[in-house]
Amino acid sequence: MRRAGPLDGAFFGLEAPGHPLHGMAILVLDPATVPGGYSFARFRRSIAGRLPGIPPLRQRAVPVPMGLARPGWVDSEVDIRDHVFRHVRTGATLADVASYAAGIATIPLDRRKPLWEMHVVEGLDDGSVAIVAKVHHSLMDGIAGMEFLAGMFSLGPQADPVKEVHGAGRWTPGPTTALALAAPEMAGTPLRLARALAETGRAGWRVVRIARRQGPVAFPQPASMRWSGPLGSRRSIALSSLPLAEVKEVCRTSGTTVNDVVLSVVGGACRAYLLERDELPATSLTAVVPVSTHEVDGGRRDGKAAVDAANAVSLMIGTVGTEIADPLERLVAVHEGMVRAKRLHDALGGNWLTKWVGVVNPLVMGAASRLYLALNIPRRAPIVPNVLVSDVPGPPVPLYFCGARLMGLFPLGPVYDGVGLNVTAVGFAGSLGIGLVSSPNVVDDLPALAAGLRVEFDALRAVLSVSSAAAPGKGSAGDGGAPANGTGPTSRSSQWSGPASIR
Repeated sequence: MRRAGPLDGAFFGLEAPGHPLHGMAILVLDPATVPGGYSFARFRRSIAGRLPGIPPLRQRAVPVPMGLARPGWVDSEVDIRDHVFRHVRTGATLADVASYAAGIATIPLDRRKPLWEMHVVEGLDDGSVAIVAKVHHSLMDGIAGMEFLAGMFSLGPQADPVKEVHGAGRWTPGPTTALALAAPEMAGTPLRLARALAETGRAGWRVVRIARRQGPVAFPQPASMRWSGPLGSRRSIALSSLPLAEVKEVCRTSGTTVNDVVLSVVGGACRAYLLERDELPATSLTAVVPVSTHEVDGGRRDGKAAVDAANAVSLMIGTVGTEIADPLERLVAVHEGMVRAKRLHDALGGNWLTKWVGVVNPLVMGAASRLYLALNIPRRAPIVPNVLVSDVPGPPVPLYFCGARLMGLFPLGPVYDGVGLNVTAVGFAGSLGIGLVSSPNVVDDLPALAAGLRVEFDALRAVLSVSSAAAPGKGSAGDGGAPANGTGPTSRSSQWSGPASIR
């Protein structure tokens, strides 16, 4: 048995009724490339055949009694019929697939089994097949999720041989033994608290020094708005995409990053959406941006570590410029805000979130989350960002899933009361696929908001082309959208090294 990492355990503890914490993705596939022809039975057998190379998808959780410590993971027999399902939707569109995904988004995964599902949707009007995948967030963050899905992919229609990866072992401890195994974790809480306090003190001193040299450093305050209200039991999902080459051209011309462009476009779309409904706050919406720290935290996912952290992220918080009408001015403001956010993030340290989460056990987290939801704290006093925006590097090469060519990829992240909108983007096949998740209780027309992303991007390109023509030679950021001065929040320099991993 292996222990879950601090953030992995947090996603267990924070999950509440109506607020499941699994990530999702919609994959659009061309079944015409499947050797021997497509059939659901062949598809399901092929998925089952890939599982030996992906340990997290064949492991189940072993909770510690009363949630006194983080759960463990053990290898489990996988009945593929419990995880891969067929749905026929004759004449369905991609919007219909998104609607279907929204319908299953609040259904929690069965914790007695490995925490994933794949729903194969057949009968789309263009002849394609879609997969709606669900994986619990305790098994993955954005980078880890791409790795897990990558294990299902191959570089051609003929699947690559599967190399079995060592798992966590099949021994399942009883409640008493599970408590005994978790005793070191529980006993080490005071030491972890002392270390977290000490690191916080050092981080505070670093923030003070930066403030003395470069000016005030602080988190922006969330705007008070309807999106901070309760989400309810329903979810809405909408999809959009942007041409990746044009996004990178905007980055090169403006000296910004892909992250900056996505944040700015999200801000413009939110501004237009809220203006139309007379709900635009006077101050800008804030966004929380996850940052991978796998290298910082040394998380390993090969099953050989006693604690194998699937989630290794920290957070940056910035504004999305909803108070700014001009697209280019908004992009500049977002970029400058993310430079300040990165400065604060670096001062705090990449693993500050992991250290503090590691102090609190799932029992306390569960009680805190129930209190947070019951008291409707975000509505009373906004304390969390209004939107979560994530940009995950994707593969630049054609990929095949069980022999079917991957034509589209749309990631879908979880939402929680207070953070009423999740926007996640991933680059693939020349396109930046974007998935939006919310609730009709807070965003009543999510497809309209999603459509606004392309409108705002086109407006940004138009304004930027006029600006560039007036000032030729301004701002070259080089390949990949990283700014020339190196101050952008992300580098997007990850290279796809084949179907096994993203580095």
